[in-house]
Amino acid sequence: MKYPICKHGETKPGQTARQARDSGADARARCQTFFAWYNTEHRHSGIGYMTPSSVHYDHAQAARALRQNTLDAAFLANPKRFKGRCPAPPVLPTAVWINPPAKEKPTTRTPRLPQ
Repeated sequence: MKYPICKHGETKPGQTARQARDSGADARARCQTFFAWYNTEHRHSGIGYMTPSSVHYDHAQAARALRQNTLDAAFLANPKRFKGRCPAPPVLPTAVWINPPAKEKPTTRTPRLPQ
């Protein structure tokens, strides 16, 4: 039994039906919508459940302080819910990287002296 490689068939060799109907402008529009959501609305666990734009524009500290105030009020209203320990929001990172710079490796070889 043969299985189709492409679910939607092909219009030209190596091109799917979806690729044929999508233009560069369509792709840019979809990417702009996605990137706007990803950078301004989506909260990332790796940066303390903040948005990338809030961290980039230095709004994260203020947002973390507001979260702490909310958690303090919730704790005071019902300390049993938190087992007697006041909760704290996630710690903000000191640096955020997509591709961090490579760490320099210490050299173990000694330089050769000229003869």
